Amino acid sequence: LGQSYTERSKKLSDLVRWGEESARITLILDNTKRNGRRPIPRIAKDYIKLTRVIRKDGRYWFEIEDRAATKAEVQRLLAKFGVNPENMLIIMHQGMIESFSALNPQERLQMLEEAVGLQEYRRRVLRAQSRLSKVLSQEESVKRLLEEAKQTLEYWREQYEKLMEKRQLIMKRRHLELELAWALVARKEEEAKNLKEKAEEKQREAQYLESEAKLLEKRIKNLKEELEKLRQEWRTLINKRLSMEYERGKRELIELLMQKTKDKSEFTLISSVLSEFQDVGEKESLLAGIEEIGERLKRIEDEIFAVQEKISEVVAERAVTLYRAVRAKEEAERLLQEIRELERRIEAARREARAKGPRIPSTRSPEKILDEIRTTNAYLRALADVSDEVDEIYERYLSQYEELEERAKKVEENRRRVMEEVQKRMEVWRSLMRPLLDEVDARYQAILAKLQATGRVQLINPENIEEAGLEIYVGFKGAEPLPLNAYTQSGGERSAATVAFLLALQQHIKSPFRAVDEYDVHLDPLNRQVIASQIVASVSGTNAQYLVITPSRISFANENIHLITIQSVNGESIVFHKN
Repeated sequence: LGQSYTERSKKLSDLVRWGEESARITLILDNTKRNGRRPIPRIAKDYIKLTRVIRKDGRYWFEIEDRAATKAEVQRLLAKFGVNPENMLIIMHQGMIESFSALNPQERLQMLEEAVGLQEYRRRVLRAQSRLSKVLSQEESVKRLLEEAKQTLEYWREQYEKLMEKRQLIMKRRHLELELAWALVARKEEEAKNLKEKAEEKQREAQYLESEAKLLEKRIKNLKEELEKLRQEWRTLINKRLSMEYERGKRELIELLMQKTKDKSEFTLISSVLSEFQDVGEKESLLAGIEEIGERLKRIEDEIFAVQEKISEVVAERAVTLYRAVRAKEEAERLLQEIRELERRIEAARREARAKGPRIPSTRSPEKILDEIRTTNAYLRALADVSDEVDEIYERYLSQYEELEERAKKVEENRRRVMEEVQKRMEVWRSLMRPLLDEVDARYQAILAKLQATGRVQLINPENIEEAGLEIYVGFKGAEPLPLNAYTQSGGERSAATVAFLLALQQHIKSPFRAVDEYDVHLDPLNRQVIASQIVASVSGTNAQYLVITPSRISFANENIHLITIQSVNGESIVFHKN
């Protein structure tokens, strides 16, 4: 109910399953009719859904029958069923065993009264005592004068309190105005700081882009030199190929003439020419050379095209980089101009703030401070009619009232009557409390005996309800029973004694639902199993539900329980159910 922290996580939002945005848990409350009447008559259903939703961002809310509800509404709903989640004797959260042992006897007794439904008897005694106090202040002999003086005094006390509140509000407003003035200065200073950081960032960006542009320019130059080399190589190969093509054509022409001529003298002449040509190289070698040059020319042309494409890309990239550098410089200059203007406004704000007082730190925004100033002014407007002379008038009436009150103390008649009523109500309270604690004490001792321990439950100071308390004694291994507290017993002994007391009380708790979380972390295996069996036995044959959370392995052979086991496997929680 509104907890922001649990022993299982630093914050409630950590309880949301990994990867989910929210978590939801719903309790089903039995609203069936009992003796012809439902526990919650306004909800005409046999079962009521009570839900709590927790979001990953930390927000949470309650729902009753799918309708948003406040925490107070949820508490009232549970109270109708006799459940108070904040009572450790009904729901004992993780770590609360230590908290319970640290409670004083008075706190334990009041917690027990609430759990067993006897809280109203204490309230009756306290109300009677309250009436007694009033009677003591209203003596019969001066009742009229005292009442008139009291009413008058109350009026002037209210006026006096308003005057004190007014003066405090005036001082508060002055402080808030000073805080607001310096908060505005701080905001402008922070704004200037952010602008300077942005301007410096833009300047660095411009410098970086200019250096990048220079590198790109150098790269373009290198690419152009590479392109020129490729072109020169291409021209050389072209010339070489033309020469070889010429030689090949020359040879083919002579061979053709030899095939066509029939004159012997011409044939001899052509043969001699062909013989001279054969000194240049074989035909196959010439053709292979031409083919090789052709392939090299194709590769060079591809390389030339690739280099030209790369030059175009780098030229475009350099143009974009230079444009971005210019834009960054312009933006930096604009920011610097804005900073200069803002610094003038900061200095003016500082002069205005110094006029109100010395600089004070503030962690709040100007808007929040201004809202508080508006609220303070609204309160001051409501107190505008309060006079500065009220304190003198109040002191005068207070003196008169104290004189009348002194005379009223002489009357004892009404005091005796109310005292008799107080005694009567106290006796009723004791007559209910003592038998209850006798039964609890007997069960407590029986459970301790199974744990090889002794102890008792005792009502102390029963004559004074405000001093009355519940003392729990326990001793282990033959030791003398001592009061249960956070210092005398070990962790396991405190756990065993606390759970034994809880179990001894179960037959008297009004809540139909009880829970205890990790009660056994300090217990040895034998006592852990004994306590587990006693928990089951304590609610057997009743309509109560008991939720027990434990990290230990406990056997419940042939017991009517619903066992839920949660195991972490490779970072994922696996849930097993067994009835």
